[in-house]
Amino acid sequence: MTLLATWLDTLSRKYALGPLAPDEAGVCVLRYDASLDVVVECASDDGPLLVQIPLMPIPAGVPEGFFRQLLALNHRGEATRGATLAVNELSGTVMLSSLTPLDHLDALGFEQLIGNMIDSAQALIEQIGALSLQGDQSSAAGAVGTPAQIDPAISPAGSLSTPAFWDPRQRG
Repeated sequence: MTLLATWLDTLSRKYALGPLAPDEAGVCVLRYDASLDVVVECASDDGPLLVQIPLMPIPAGVPEGFFRQLLALNHRGEATRGATLAVNELSGTVMLSSLTPLDHLDALGFEQLIGNMIDSAQALIEQIGALSLQGDQSSAAGAVGTPAQIDPAISPAGSLSTPAFWDPRQRG
């Protein structure tokens, strides 16, 4: 059992999440509160741990200033708690990402990293929604300010499936 598999198993038992395990590629998707998918990825015990959370699709017709403001949220890592905001061009999604050397973590550090990422993602969804609404109230209001919606019939709470709008194999 890999280190990631051990930590996921411990996390799933501690919080009664149901079985969590990485697939053959070292990827596991953890559903949080039916609205966030936390993607953890580590190909081997000597590789880095990548944690990503898709925050929302990029709204159609978003003004150029939106991206400048998105970058400003990255400055000094205060709004992101050290994680990084990015745009996945393949899926058109705003992402929160963290890359950590596996040997810098233990089980408690892993749990804290996941918790910090979830807390940051929830706060950032509101901030990013407000940013895009500042630029264009009319065209973006229906799509901004909420996390991307995922069909619960396809991906029920606690499942390990990937949201339809984002695929962790899409690097961008």
